[in-house]
Amino acid sequence: MNARLRRITADYEEIKKNFDGHKNIIVEPIGIEPAEKYKVTYYINGIYLNGEGKIETLNKHVIMITLHSEYPRYKPICTIETPIWHPNFKDGQICIGDIWGAGEALSDIVINIGDMIQYKSWNSFSPLSADAAKWAIENKHLFPVGNIDLWTGEEISETQASNFDIDILSDDEAIEEEESFNVVESLQAEEKVIIENNEDSEIIENGLEIATTLLEEAQENDFDITEEELEGIEFVPAAARLQNSQPVVTKEKRINFKTIFFKGILYGLIGGIIGWILSELAPISYEKILAFKGYTIHGLARDFALGKITREQYYSIRGTAVIIDSCLFSSIIGGTIGAFMGAGEGLYYGSKKKALKYGFIGLVVSLLIGLVGGFLGQLSYTLLLHDNRNASEIYEGFARAIGWAVLGTGVGVSVGLIRAEKIRIINCLLGGIIGGFIGGFLFNFIAEGFNIGEFDGGIVARGIGITIMGALIGLGIGMLEQFAKTAWLKVVRGEFEGKEYLVFQGITSIGNSGKNTIALFKDKLVAPKHCDIVQEGNKYVIIDKGSPSGTIVNGMRITRHVLKKGDAISIGNSVLVFNTK
Repeated sequence: MNARLRRITADYEEIKKNFDGHKNIIVEPIGIEPAEKYKVTYYINGIYLNGEGKIETLNKHVIMITLHSEYPRYKPICTIETPIWHPNFKDGQICIGDIWGAGEALSDIVINIGDMIQYKSWNSFSPLSADAAKWAIENKHLFPVGNIDLWTGEEISETQASNFDIDILSDDEAIEEEESFNVVESLQAEEKVIIENNEDSEIIENGLEIATTLLEEAQENDFDITEEELEGIEFVPAAARLQNSQPVVTKEKRINFKTIFFKGILYGLIGGIIGWILSELAPISYEKILAFKGYTIHGLARDFALGKITREQYYSIRGTAVIIDSCLFSSIIGGTIGAFMGAGEGLYYGSKKKALKYGFIGLVVSLLIGLVGGFLGQLSYTLLLHDNRNASEIYEGFARAIGWAVLGTGVGVSVGLIRAEKIRIINCLLGGIIGGFIGGFLFNFIAEGFNIGEFDGGIVARGIGITIMGALIGLGIGMLEQFAKTAWLKVVRGEFEGKEYLVFQGITSIGNSGKNTIALFKDKLVAPKHCDIVQEGNKYVIIDKGSPSGTIVNGMRITRHVLKKGDAISIGNSVLVFNTK
């Protein structure tokens, strides 16, 4: 059973529990259980505008609620089949944006719409009907028009707001007649009650304004589900879908390429670019290292030609300078890529403090291992190509790939150490090795393809090659992490929609504070320490930490719940779907 089916099943059971035998609300499921469509009849007071421009009361209202294929990710489609005069109703449509949240149960929606009909709840600032909104603002002293607590079905006796008086004014603005209309008593009536005007008086601007006079044009709200969109949504009962030989089932993709890009490729790419810039600006080169030891390239060659130094000394001095240059170059590149990959990990999970911490870890570890990578890379390059000047490009690429694979190892280890779990470290390490090896192997081919001139010194080629290597290291780490993940959360609604968060071993904390594993810092409804997901053996248990708005799983508020694949978790304004292998 997927998350959607669990949700509509829970809604169906709650509907039966709350409204079977209700005095004022009849809910009729349509179709095979669990229903995906409901007809709701309210026996409460509401008002509407008749064809003659008079306000009338109506004590029977019929609405339809359809749980479309994207429910509960998006709000249900609610329409009304009986006339009504209300700011948030128009042309049969009902705007439930103010009362809708993915954590709201269907029973709550039914009650809230009933309260809207009774004018206990209305929004004039973002209306569907601007005319009704203007009228409501000017006549708010008349509300509510109904006085029934729909949870209990009982009249609220302590308030007098259910009796509303309509003052009919004459042309000289004096009160000519006052009619008292009791809304509660109208619930007993079989026929609608008409609020009549005095035959000799007119409804004027300062009185009860209705649509007999053209109201000033006002800007109306753009309803976020248009009629055209409604026509495009096909209602297919669950039974029909199950009977289909090829049912449409929403499958969670195992590999999330958006996550790979934002956690891996992007920051590896940035790290590669910054590393290349720093390596070109740094006062480190083969010539400067020779100069530090008291030699110049030409002077060293001259001394060798004049017999001042032996052949072995000549190659030893040159080789040492080349290795030092390679080590420093690799450490700068590796340290920068590692720093940005680490910082990206912290930023992805919503914490600037963690970004600094993880960035520092990435810098130090990758810099140190980058030194080793530069040494091994140059050593392998020298050994494999020694006395083999006619080596093929593939052979040269393989030699360079070994050194860059070690460099990638440093970046992978540094990212893995951010959450020191054995399997994570291994996967990040392998991802770094693979990315570094491929980047190193392709470097020579890239360099030749982008060498823009004999005087550029290979700067452009190095820049492109290093940038691609950084991106490949990020790709490798991201791919291995995706393949190896065992449990994760995907945001399907909210500020971070589309993002995916790994659920780690031990405790994965969620809240709007940067101290949490997952920080939903832009959502004010999320508590600083909202909930934890705790691994207990092979199970994952979500535990609410006393958050004011609560933790909702499949529409039900929980304190502790064993998560199943596909469970929809509502935290503040965000909905996250839990998934496992």
